[in-house]
Amino acid sequence: MRLAIEKRDQRQQAYNEHPTAPKKASLKKARREVKIAKRTAINRWHEHALNRVHALNDSADGFDDNGRPLTMKAIWRNIKLLIRGRSNFEDTATMKLKRPDGSFSETMEENTDIMKNISVAFLRKTAYTKTQLSGS
Repeated sequence: MRLAIEKRDQRQQAYNEHPTAPKKASLKKARREVKIAKRTAINRWHEHALNRVHALNDSADGFDDNGRPLTMKAIWRNIKLLIRGRSNFEDTATMKLKRPDGSFSETMEENTDIMKNISVAFLRKTAYTKTQLSGS
């Protein structure tokens, strides 16, 4: 996949330096090759994870990368990984900003109001008058 990306980057740079129709066609082809390489890598990853899910402790494929027999816990970990997919996203907690009274905000709307007040206060402190700008 790295080779396809490097090839695409070289063709992108050549097209940026001097755009022509043949260079654009070559760039499109290189982009397509990157997409194909990406899809191939994803399919291999899915196949690898599925092989672990289907492996039984007594079969020859029932071993992890370290040579230990796969346990049900490891198999379920792979199932959860497949369900989650390629996403690394987890539920995030809303940031809690401190209100002027010392309590913390609970919702994003409250955070927005607090940030508005902070921004206005900051802009007031950094505003310059005409006399300050003229140097007098």
